[in-house]
Amino acid sequence: MSYTKSIPFNGSPSDALETARLQFAVHGFQVDQPVPNQLVAVGPGMQSTNQNPILGVSRVTITINPDTIDLQAELAAVRFMQRFIFFLPPALCAFVALILAFIPSLPTYTPILAFTPVLPWLITYPLIARRVKYNTTHALDTLLHNLAHANEYAQ
Repeated sequence: MSYTKSIPFNGSPSDALETARLQFAVHGFQVDQPVPNQLVAVGPGMQSTNQNPILGVSRVTITINPDTIDLQAELAAVRFMQRFIFFLPPALCAFVALILAFIPSLPTYTPILAFTPVLPWLITYPLIARRVKYNTTHALDTLLHNLAHANEYAQ
């Protein structure tokens, strides 16, 4: 899953890249500047939806051209979190059903009842998955906007 955005830019490339470098470094990204006017950052990953949404980015490249600032991001951490959220509840229910299947005093249909908590998950999962992606792309948009106006804030 990738994300790309470009917006107009007429400020100082060094100020914008320094702002981006600090923002990513604070959140544990490995930051590199392979060429002038470009910044590459590799993220630590996302382990919880309660973390800063910027951690949903696994790799980001910010390139400053004479009149635009371009952002290309790989959202592998978002994809991982979406898959984790999808598989965790059914896996827990399967585990409970397996345990219940080996209790001889229970009726035979009891293990099937262990899957009833997953039914609401069929509705809430798509909402949560979309929200994780939206939060990350919104954080990237905000960062890009702040970078484009970094020279205005410095004055």
